[in-house]
Amino acid sequence: MKIKDMTRQALERELELYINLASLILPRTSNFPELSHIDYHATVQPAYGCMGGDNLDIVNFENYNLQDKIHLAEERVKQAHEQGHASQEKAYRKIVSMLNKNQDRFGILITDVAGHNIAHSVINNLIYGMFETGVNYELNDFGEVTPRVFELMNTMFYNHIEPNYLIQKPYTTFIYGEISNEGKFRFLSGGHPTPLVFSREFGRLQKLEDSVKQTSTPLGVLPSDFNPYIERFPATKKTKGHYPVNEITLLGKGDVLLLYSDCLTEHEKEKVNFAETRLEDILRRAKDGSAQEIHNHILSEMVFFSPLEDDLTLVVIKKK
Repeated sequence: MKIKDMTRQALERELELYINLASLILPRTSNFPELSHIDYHATVQPAYGCMGGDNLDIVNFENYNLQDKIHLAEERVKQAHEQGHASQEKAYRKIVSMLNKNQDRFGILITDVAGHNIAHSVINNLIYGMFETGVNYELNDFGEVTPRVFELMNTMFYNHIEPNYLIQKPYTTFIYGEISNEGKFRFLSGGHPTPLVFSREFGRLQKLEDSVKQTSTPLGVLPSDFNPYIERFPATKKTKGHYPVNEITLLGKGDVLLLYSDCLTEHEKEKVNFAETRLEDILRRAKDGSAQEIHNHILSEMVFFSPLEDDLTLVVIKKK
């Protein structure tokens, strides 16, 4: 049956079912990890309905059987030592070390499909599935999430989304990073807006050096350069370079790190930009509040400034 032949009631049932299933990837606060020196709050605010082109994934490493992975890696260290395999023992010890570090940090993935309608959530569901599976294998093989998983995801996405079957070939910007209890944020980006850092001591947004703002192309624009950690795909004329890893450190108590989708920095009213004219002052006034209070203050001011016309993902991380 074609869509044009369906009754309105049938279409509404189909849409309700789709939204219900698509929303399974949305973050659930019950799974959010906790760090003793980090306060944070994160939400996705679709422009229309309850789904759109933005998605947020808070990576709680304990949900990947982290303790079992640590135990298994320690057993492999012991076996390699008893068998006199020094190189294997060294490799497994490194995995144990990396796995243990995951007990003191968590990951954050923001994806932003070019578009903000309900249909664009299909792309986010595809990326979410690839990422979740990739994280599990990365922890098994390396003890940590590395850029390798994003190189593979990028090429798989590029090859899977074939323009011959689509009105327009989509692409997705993303940022993935891990915040540690000591306030270090290591991240990589594919065409996504750069994180913002607000210094409580100086009461202003800090200018970040170019060295911590390195990025590469969004997912799906060009296939990744071949490397032995990803499957070999058919050769193409152009490829993208690797995703560089950046690091930001929240030095002072009360410093705030903002991760977001482009709605925050492109939100305008009569060509007046919200982030450029209002954001720093909002942070200055809200700096003594919790991460959730700062988050809610930014969002309420944005809506008051002008109705949202795009999806907004906003993560506020505050050092205690």
